[in-house]
Amino acid sequence: MYNFLSKYGQVAAFAVGLLITIIFVFSIFSGLDDFNAYGPKDAARFQTGIFNFGIAVTIGLAAIAFVIMLIFILLNTVTSLTSGGAKGMIGILIAVAVFAVCYFIAEPLTNGPLQPFTEKFNVTEGQSKLISGGVNASIIMCGIALAVFVLSEIRNIFK
Repeated sequence: MYNFLSKYGQVAAFAVGLLITIIFVFSIFSGLDDFNAYGPKDAARFQTGIFNFGIAVTIGLAAIAFVIMLIFILLNTVTSLTSGGAKGMIGILIAVAVFAVCYFIAEPLTNGPLQPFTEKFNVTEGQSKLISGGVNASIIMCGIALAVFVLSEIRNIFK
């Protein structure tokens, strides 16, 4: 598989991209008369759906690329556990643990200055806890990163 992709991967990706672009252009031109029949401010103009294929394919390709990226990251981590993959796994586990602790100790913000926003956007208590946990975990991780940076620079001064 690797030999095939290294030899023909770019050509195959270009061919697939070209095919998708041609299909998308044909779908636009086939519905262009209906699209132009409406005025620029007419709400029905946006109901024609001539761009739906391009949007769906873009989302699909982005999702496929994301899944493939995750698979290759996991494969690389598992195959190189002794040469640094273990450090990466420990870092990910620490980040997940920090988020889990922040999520479980977070209080849902249903009152106070954020109450109008939670009502406006229909934020549930679970979503509020998730947001609070994520913000708190981000602050903690930024603090840890800053502390590690400062300590490593101090260590480098004395080396």
